[in-house]
Amino acid sequence: MCQSRINQSSVDNFLHKIRSLEDDLPWEKSKDLILAFSMIGETFPRKKSFLPFNLGSPDRQAATFIYQLLKKHNNQDESIVVAKELMVTATPFEFAYEINNMMRMGNTPEEKIYSKEQYYDLANDLIQRAIEEAGDSPIFEWYSDYIGYLYGTWNEIDKNAVKKYTENIFKEHPQKIKELVVGFTPVAISTGHPEPYKTDFPKEQYEYLTSIIDREYLHDLIIQEFGSEITEKEATFSEPRDDQTEINILRQFIYWYEKEKERKENSGE
Repeated sequence: MCQSRINQSSVDNFLHKIRSLEDDLPWEKSKDLILAFSMIGETFPRKKSFLPFNLGSPDRQAATFIYQLLKKHNNQDESIVVAKELMVTATPFEFAYEINNMMRMGNTPEEKIYSKEQYYDLANDLIQRAIEEAGDSPIFEWYSDYIGYLYGTWNEIDKNAVKKYTENIFKEHPQKIKELVVGFTPVAISTGHPEPYKTDFPKEQYEYLTSIIDREYLHDLIIQEFGSEITEKEATFSEPRDDQTEINILRQFIYWYEKEKERKENSGE
């Protein structure tokens, strides 16, 4: 039904009309719509935007609609069952992630619709799906746009599992260390460069990544696999930039590693 209504109009018009009804829908009808929406995620495209929160994008509007229907239901046990189903069945994966992202809205426990444990449960469902769908590829390569959340939350849930998963990948494919660091590098778009591109690898991302995976382990693997290329020249930093390279990203990681090592030596840590 949803798809035929969209075909008769437009995605934006359909979302505007359906969202005007979200406060009045009974739970059974809401649940049917949530599940119907979740299966046609490709119908709701992501629009490029220079803003960090692209609220007008169809995928964000559709995810917000689902979030509002889940939020207004007064039976949390029923609501979480549906939310968990979405993490496994919503298509494509990117839409499941967007729904998950919306469900985490709110800055305080009172503003959240689920408990911390339930959010971990939802995240774990999404992580396990990512692992399964990635197959023989590491999730930090297959789903690089979402790796900050996937790896960071997985680390909070089960640090040993992240360590084991990562080390098993690098045991077979040590060169994939490049994909891991590149995956943790921020992405941007600009008026002069409308396609997404990698920016500098900042100190904050270095600290975030090395809080998940041991810095010495990462450093040694990078040098082992790419040392000769890295030492050809020093890391360059330039913001804004649209000329980033993967090797320069690795050089930037090494730069932050050496700065941290120098600081510790000077402070006697």
